[in-house]
Amino acid sequence: MSVTIAQICDAVKNYLSTATSLKRSESYNQLTEGINDYPLMQVYWQSIDCDWQSNTERTTFQGGVKQKDLVIHVDLYGRPRSHLGEDNAAVTVLANEVVDLLEATGCPPFGLTGLKNFKWRGERVVFDYDGVLYAGIRFYVNIRVF
Repeated sequence: MSVTIAQICDAVKNYLSTATSLKRSESYNQLTEGINDYPLMQVYWQSIDCDWQSNTERTTFQGGVKQKDLVIHVDLYGRPRSHLGEDNAAVTVLANEVVDLLEATGCPPFGLTGLKNFKWRGERVVFDYDGVLYAGIRFYVNIRVF
């Protein structure tokens, strides 16, 4: 792989941490046991998948290139869960900011040379973090590297 998982997580965190509503951002090696500041963003890798077709054969005129797809979780903790309407309003503002940033990222994605392309999806969630419920959003950022 031309870039490391750590570099990818840090690049995603650094790029998305420019969302104005965020008070704190943490990468894979900075995750805390509790949440003191929110809205909080945590970025970490969840899985990696290698393209089975490229292990023994060429991929479209590129000799023996192994493609890898990484799933990076971007968890946004909006606020402690208390009132459904207010919780949704708070996380929707945060979601809009992150969506705008994801749509604006250029080439290479997240400013990291070695990333080829990416796709993403997000969903509203209620996180249980250290016994406290938080209204939030989880973005699944799928990044292709080869």
